Amino acid sequence: MALKRGLCRGCGFNEAVGLFYHSHEEIEQTRQAVFAAIRSVGALLENVHTVHVPLTPTTPGQGHRLHGQELAHLPPPYEAAVEAQPLPYHIVKEKGPSSRGSKIVTKKMQLTKNALLTFSEDLRRADFISVMLKAHDLDDQYAASPHAGPGFKLWWTGTNKSAVATIDTDDDFAITVGALLKKRPSNITAELNSDNMEGFCICKCVPRLDSYSDEAQLHGGIIMELKALHKCTEHLGENGDTGHCYKSENGHIGLNSRHLKIWAAAIVAHECTKRVPPNTSEFNGVRDGQPSLMKARGRSGPRPMSSVPQSTATSFDPNMLLMAAFMPMLQNQNMVNLQTPGAGVDLLAFEESLAEKRLSPDILSKVPVERLCTITGAVEGDVWKLREFATEWHARLVEKCRHLGA
Repeated sequence: MALKRGLCRGCGFNEAVGLFYHSHEEIEQTRQAVFAAIRSVGALLENVHTVHVPLTPTTPGQGHRLHGQELAHLPPPYEAAVEAQPLPYHIVKEKGPSSRGSKIVTKKMQLTKNALLTFSEDLRRADFISVMLKAHDLDDQYAASPHAGPGFKLWWTGTNKSAVATIDTDDDFAITVGALLKKRPSNITAELNSDNMEGFCICKCVPRLDSYSDEAQLHGGIIMELKALHKCTEHLGENGDTGHCYKSENGHIGLNSRHLKIWAAAIVAHECTKRVPPNTSEFNGVRDGQPSLMKARGRSGPRPMSSVPQSTATSFDPNMLLMAAFMPMLQNQNMVNLQTPGAGVDLLAFEESLAEKRLSPDILSKVPVERLCTITGAVEGDVWKLREFATEWHARLVEKCRHLGA
């Protein structure tokens, strides 16, 4: 048996005395010792009964105290295990520091706002969502889709919130407004979940000058001026908006992105102005008199009509034949290096003289050599070569026309 005295923290008592036993034999020995003490004071045994009292705390200063002689007969001390007693308390969960691999749970908050709105049959779903977003100061971050979304719920007094359908489209909103106008309630509640608003954000992409080169920045302003100067209402652009054309005496020439970039680069190089395009291969049609004209849709059919008449076997243009005769010589001259002397016969300088005399390739073989030498000023050998070439070329042309005519 052991005697333990101390402070009970859980119960809040200042002092408590407790007896602890190893076995039932110790309990019996203690009981006999207590009865012996009672006999010494003259108490009657028949009036004493064993009463089992539960272990309850007592107030300080009360209870039976053992004297020094009684403590000497007690068994050695025994340390008993201390059991924690349950006490009522409130549980408060706080968000501690997140460890590696742990999942952070964000607590959702419900925010309620009031707004004034007049319902009518002309009220649109997008306008109603805009009023809700404006009440929460979110109208500059989100916007309703013109077709569907974001979904929200709408209910009023007399309706069950859990049974309310989600409104996504204009038809859903029209049905709900129709039922609402029949009831005409004074208070209406709308619920919108901000977690479903990610797809309806208003993009605020501001272009940065660092992402454009110096050349693109320099040409960009010139291209905008060219578009403003050469607008065309007859020909639409790629997206159906106002097109851009250069209007010359021969017609319209379409200006796409490639044409505008070339034109802007030429303006920067001081090769042309904003009124007249540069003399390059993309704009050669303007200077040569054969532009690639644009025609309005539906005026000339699905395919452009060719303005060049087809030549027949019975009609020959002397100028065209003469040009065709000298084209191979011109090609050979362009292929040879200009610093080296030409290997072929070059009679292009006398083209105008032959055309003025109406000397076409079909009759050059009948003109005397002396006469051709006088007209062209060439040597006799070159004139003989010209006559031979004109004869062969005319024969091939007649054969080709006969084959096409058959």
